[in-house]
Amino acid sequence: MLISTADHLFWMSRYLERAENTVRILSAYLNAYLLNGGGNEQKTIHDVRAVLQVFGLESDYLSIYSVLNHHYITLFMVKNVDNVSSIFYTLYQARENARAIRSTLTADLWEAINFTWLEFQHKMQHNQWYLEVGELFEWLRNRIYLIHGITSNTFPRDESYAFMAVGTALERADNIARLLDTKCLEGMISNNQSLDTSTDFYRWSAILHSVSAYEIYRKTYPSTIIPVLIAELIMIRTTMPRSLLSSVNTLCQYLQCLANNRSDATLRKVNLLQAQLSFTTMEIVLQQDLHVYLTEFLSQIRDIAQGINRDFLTNT
Repeated sequence: MLISTADHLFWMSRYLERAENTVRILSAYLNAYLLNGGGNEQKTIHDVRAVLQVFGLESDYLSIYSVLNHHYITLFMVKNVDNVSSIFYTLYQARENARAIRSTLTADLWEAINFTWLEFQHKMQHNQWYLEVGELFEWLRNRIYLIHGITSNTFPRDESYAFMAVGTALERADNIARLLDTKCLEGMISNNQSLDTSTDFYRWSAILHSVSAYEIYRKTYPSTIIPVLIAELIMIRTTMPRSLLSSVNTLCQYLQCLANNRSDATLRKVNLLQAQLSFTTMEIVLQQDLHVYLTEFLSQIRDIAQGINRDFLTNT
């Protein structure tokens, strides 16, 4: 396969996953905002800052807007063309990467990606989207689900599929770890911590919904919602499709399919990360300190991403 083709497949999938993650986080934030009736200024500032911290964009946001509020965070994360995690930017980049390899994609997949981008552009031309932002997020989720479904049901399981799977898994692992780390830094995760208020319950329910884990949590744990159990589910439960361990398992599986004479070091790093997650427990993680653990995990993911770029996506 041409290196340029592999690169476009990899980044097309990363940007689609990033777009989906942005929609999920913004949906959770919107639910929390509506729960507060939009009137608690300090709570809104706290939640806006939390969203920005998940994406590592607080300084970028403050270079454009002087205040943290609902109106500006919505504009910044939905349609800011310079924000690399905005829905506009990620959908545009996904579509451009898909267009560059249109002949490699199935017709159904290209049409789904292209239509999503064109329809999203059309929605952005009218201010009505802002008044119906919840409906916009639901439409986007459904469109991205459709793209994933078409990919799963129409794409041959060859090198092209492997590069898409690697891009999706890498981006997902990074996104989920950032989300968990933000909640950890807010002091919202500790051993055996329960929820003190109904507001806490709805905030954590929103987090579970943002990673499609609410029903899985209820089936896995008979107890009430406990933050440390949410962390366990999202980190090391293989029954959770978006968990860190599930993402790393997928990453390991498809990198082994793509292995070449330059990728041994990267494969060892992925295998080591897989083993670390497979054989850890939340007791061990909390003894080490969850923030320290997630910081190290993110560092390893960045190192693996650099290795993938070096081993598969460049000539040098």
